[in-house]
Order: sequence, then structure tokens, then C-alpha cells
Amino acid sequence: MTITAYTDASICPTTRVGTCGFMAYAGVKLKKSVVTIFGGCRKVNYLEMVAISDALQYCFLQKGVERIIIFTDQLYVANKVKKVRKSEIGKEIFEIVEIIQQHGIEVEIKYIKSHKGNLRHNIVDRMCKSQLKKYINERKQKAGSKAA
Repeated sequence: MTITAYTDASICPTTRVGTCGFMAYAGVKLKKSVVTIFGGCRKVNYLEMVAISDALQYCFLQKGVERIIIFTDQLYVANKVKKVRKSEIGKEIFEIVEIIQQHGIEVEIKYIKSHKGNLRHNIVDRMCKSQLKKYINERKQKAGSKAA
């Protein structure tokens, strides 16, 4: 079985709050969708790598998986994740891919243009942005109610 996952990340530059997430599919069936919220974020590339790491780990644990394809809209990440081991998350992704491949599972990380009509990627993009906006609005409301 091939599992495809689409990753995305979003950051609010004002609050430095960010989200990253993935949606994993087996054929046409949605298997899992996840969004995680982070504080103190500065680079969307880092969050995209977190999403890739999370997606790889989830896909690896699925029964009968023979191939994992991860789609990311961050060209830098798609190119560098295969080569660069500078960051901790980059090292983690390399280690995860090696472990998965040792189990005979093929792994591909591919670049996909954002906002170019790929429905699955557009959904994960909206999911991350929506959760980010919701979280920031909730924080503003809580701050406003404490001030009153």
C-alpha cells in the first residue's frame, strides 16, 4: 500500500505563533489529519520539517505500507531535507527515513507548488491557516476579557 501525505505550515509574523500539519491518504481514503500549534516561531521552513517528520512517523506505523510519498510546498525543504543535517529536525528526518527504509519501505519527499490546484494540498493549507487564526483570535479574546 502507498500512503501519500501533504504537509504545510503557517506563521503569524506579529505573534510568532505558527501551525504545521499533514493529511495522510491511502488511495482516496483520508487516514489522518493533524495540526500542531507552536509559539516562538520564526521560520516556516522549520515548521514544514516538523510536519514532514510527523507525517513520516505516522505513515511508517500503518499496517501494510510499502511506499510513503510526502508532498511539501517548500522547495527549500524538499531539496535540502535530502542533504542537509544542520538542524536537529533535519537530523531527525534523516534518521526517520533511514529507519523506514531499513524496513523495506520506499520513501519520497516531493515538491508541490502551492495554490496551483492540488485539492489535497489546498485543504491542508487551509486547515493550518484556519487553526492559526482560530488560536490567535482565542488568545486575543482571553486577553481582552482579563483586561476588562
